[in-house]
Amino acid sequence: MIPQIAFNLLDVRQVNSEWIQLGCGVEGHIFDGFDFIDKNCFNNLENSIQIIKNMNPKKLTLHFPTSNASYIDNDKMLNNLFRFIEIALKYDIEVLTLHTNDFVKVEDYKNYNISKRKSMFISLLDKLDKELKNTNLYIGIENIPIIGNEADEFDPLFVMPDSFQDIKNFSNIKTTFDICHWLITYYTLKSIALLKREDFILNIDDFLEISNIIHFHFSSFRNLLIPYSEGICQEGLKPYEGLPEESVLLNILKSINSKYPKNIGIVFEVVENCYMKRKNAFLTLEWFKKAIGD
Repeated sequence: MIPQIAFNLLDVRQVNSEWIQLGCGVEGHIFDGFDFIDKNCFNNLENSIQIIKNMNPKKLTLHFPTSNASYIDNDKMLNNLFRFIEIALKYDIEVLTLHTNDFVKVEDYKNYNISKRKSMFISLLDKLDKELKNTNLYIGIENIPIIGNEADEFDPLFVMPDSFQDIKNFSNIKTTFDICHWLITYYTLKSIALLKREDFILNIDDFLEISNIIHFHFSSFRNLLIPYSEGICQEGLKPYEGLPEESVLLNILKSINSKYPKNIGIVFEVVENCYMKRKNAFLTLEWFKKAIGD
C-alpha cells in the first residue's frame, strides 16, 4: 500500500515535501462545490496539479467535492464533474474518487425512492464508463456512512458492501473503499441489533468481498449516532484514538495488505491542527508501518 494524505487542490502549501520524500503519495480535493463558482477555479487546480506532479509523489489521485456538489439531476454541477474528469485524463491521473452526493434530510427519508435514485445514478455511471473505456482513469465510487456526521441526513445509495454489486461489471467505474465510513456503519448497525435483541449477521471484513476496490481511505472515528441524536460523529482520528479497538484497524490493514496490489493507495484522512506540518499524518504513518511490518 502507498500511504497518501488529502490536500486542498486550491492550496498546494498543504502538500508536505517531507511526506513526498518518504515515498508517499497525495490526493487532491476540491472540498466544496461552491469553489467552482470562481471562474479561475479550474485553471487554479490545473496549476496545482502541475506543481504537485513536479514534486514527484509516489501516487497522485483526485477527489470530487461532496459539499454543495449534488450532480445527479443538476446539469451545472454535472458539467463541473465532466470538466474535472477531463483534467484528470489530461494529467494521467489514475483514480478519481466520487461520492454519490445524493443527500436527503432525515425527515424526508421515508419518502425517498432509493431504487429510482440509484437507477438514475447507475445510468450516469454507464455513460461515464463508456466514455472512459480504453483510458487509464478509474472513477472510484466511495461508500458513505449509514448516517451523516450530525445525524440530520443520509446519502444512502452506496453504504453496504453488497450495494457495489451494481457496478461490478463496469470497466472504468470501480470502488474507493473508506474504512472509517464502513466502521461507522458496522458499529451503528451492530448497536441497533443489540437494542432490538436481534442476531447481527454482518462481519467486519465483509467489504473484502467487493471485487473491484482500487483505492482506500483510512482513519478512525468516535461517537455513534441515530436520527435526531445530539452531538457529532467525529471522523479523522488516528487509528488508536477512536471507538473501534486498535486491533480491529490493525487486522483490517493486514487483510488489505495481503490481498491487494502493493501499489494501491490508502489516504490517511486524519484531522490536523496544521495541514502544512501534518503531525497526525506522520504519527499515523509511523503506526501504519509497524502495523504492516514495513
